[in-house]
Amino acid sequence: MAPDVRVADVEQPSHNSIWQHDTEPDGRTRTLMDTLTAMADTGSSFADALAEAQRRGYAEADPTADVSGGDAAAKAAILASLAFGVWVAPSQVHRQGIEGISVSDLASANRLGYTIKLL
Repeated sequence: MAPDVRVADVEQPSHNSIWQHDTEPDGRTRTLMDTLTAMADTGSSFADALAEAQRRGYAEADPTADVSGGDAAAKAAILASLAFGVWVAPSQVHRQGIEGISVSDLASANRLGYTIKLL
């Protein structure tokens, strides 16, 4: 049975380094956001923009965990486990990757005043 979580437990951050964060995304997140920007700017496909990032050494040789959302889901599971004191498996975290995003998706979002970003 999961322990009760009080509001104070969530409002008062721990002194563990896990709660310290940078204002800038990590390198992989930045690379994937730049990949989406390159798609929007040049009209290239996701596969082509990612291949270019790999060619330049910005993206991993196998970016599957990053583009599928697997890496983000694992990090969210760790944070949830620490925050609430219960085990959260990465498979319990909803995820949606960015590998299926098309130039048309980016253009539609732009027309509506939105930007698609990796979170």
